[in-house]
Amino acid sequence: MNPYMKVCTKYLKLSFILKMYHIKFMSWMRDKTITMILDLLNDTFEHVKFPNSFYELKNVVTKLGLNDVKISVCPEDCMLY
Repeated sequence: MNPYMKVCTKYLKLSFILKMYHIKFMSWMRDKTITMILDLLNDTFEHVKFPNSFYELKNVVTKLGLNDVKISVCPEDCMLY
């Protein structure tokens, strides 16, 4: 068996998607950056089906009810303590 054809046993598809989503928001990445990373993963690992874009990734998370909520605290961008 080709060593590059091993199936990932550490992450399920859902846990991978949630981890990517978490990394995006913790590191302030743009949507386009995540889409580019997913493109690279899809090109590199053709036998694995990754989401094609951040939009597809976000749809999975939204269907679970785990979408992000932006809360406007103050018109002058004050900090809430």
